[in-house]
Amino acid sequence: PENFDRDRKKYKAFREALMLNYEDDEEYFADDKRKIAYVLSFMTGGAAAAFRTEWMETKIEKRMRGENLKSTYESFEWFAHKMETRFKNVHEQLAARNDIMILRQGKNTAEKHFEHFEELRREANYL
Repeated sequence: PENFDRDRKKYKAFREALMLNYEDDEEYFADDKRKIAYVLSFMTGGAAAAFRTEWMETKIEKRMRGENLKSTYESFEWFAHKMETRFKNVHEQLAARNDIMILRQGKNTAEKHFEHFEELRREANYL
């Protein structure tokens, strides 16, 4: 994936690229710590870099205090939840629903128009 800087519009594509890489080499990414390190290596700018620094500093502090990190800082599920909370656009579904209401074909071909509609429909979670 490309480096991630926090842009919520790019977060979904970033997350999807990560998942494709995990699926491509399931054996290598079987270890949660390896997955977490991989994601953090792409968080290079802005709020994403701040998230990475905060994550690493807190993990080091907790390790130095002898805390068990297995269910937190060494758990990809926990990490993914924290990442979603920080970067996912919580208004994505609402924005897509609003965009559907004002969607017009304009100068687009019918094919382009319906492709865009289908994309918005998925984001809006309309069945």
